[in-house]
Amino acid sequence: MKRLMVLMAVVFLFLGGIAHAAGTATLTVEWTSVSAGAGIPAAAELKWVCTGNATGDLTSPTVTTTSTTDILLNQIFKVARRIDRILIDPTGGGGTAPANLFDIELRLSSTFANDLLGGLGDNCGNTTIIMDAPVTETNSYPVHLRETPVIFGDNLGATRTFAIWILLTATD
Repeated sequence: MKRLMVLMAVVFLFLGGIAHAAGTATLTVEWTSVSAGAGIPAAAELKWVCTGNATGDLTSPTVTTTSTTDILLNQIFKVARRIDRILIDPTGGGGTAPANLFDIELRLSSTFANDLLGGLGDNCGNTTIIMDAPVTETNSYPVHLRETPVIFGDNLGATRTFAIWILLTATD
């Protein structure tokens, strides 16, 4: 009996110690407009190319940026930004498109559960590009950001990729 208990403890420790990758996201600033004064862009377009983990999920992904992207993001988020347009492209990630009816969410952080897309990323088709303007689910007002959000996803399929673009405009 003791041997069985020790064996079970070792198995639980081993299984509990296995880390599953959370997925990855490469964030770039694709476009910024020229604005007058203070060097703060009037509009910007952020692009994430995301890859799900081995179980087909994207949970608090490891986000990769370049130093140039980081500088641009600092400039972009010096003022509040309204999300004007979202484009979800299941084939724009450069790899294998996600499984049909995959789901993605845009959140302020891994601890913030509200979907800033307002359900726009629910049940995405694996060949259809979605382009729309999100509004909050509760009050139908535009979504505003003051920091770079995080992309989440599930039902992607193992190591499948997609791209999402977000057009932001200054509100202050």
